[in-house]
Amino acid sequence: MRKLLITASLLLLIVFALKSQTIKFENSLHDFGKIPDGKNVSFKFKFINTGKAPLILSQPESSCDCTIPVVSKQPVLPGKGNEILVTFKPEDTGPFFRTVTVKSNATNGKITLTIQGTVTEK
Repeated sequence: MRKLLITASLLLLIVFALKSQTIKFENSLHDFGKIPDGKNVSFKFKFINTGKAPLILSQPESSCDCTIPVVSKQPVLPGKGNEILVTFKPEDTGPFFRTVTVKSNATNGKITLTIQGTVTEK
């Protein structure tokens, strides 16, 4: 019985290794530059599933309520791409630096996307 469990465990490890996938973003940082106070801005972080199995993303988490990420809940097939829309709603003037954490079933499962810029007076 023990031998069977060890063999089954090794087989599962091999299957997961063969099906491992990665997510590759075109860029993980976007600089909005100067934006006027009160003007919402958005950026689409584009990515590709470079693995051999469907990529499943969880809802991204932002570092602030002023940063809203949106991602499709549909799996991304191998070789296909998608995007994460990140909208920033300025609440104060001055420089800003916000992050969005993206979790997935990829081997590089947790990725941080960053937006930055400076909010100027109207």
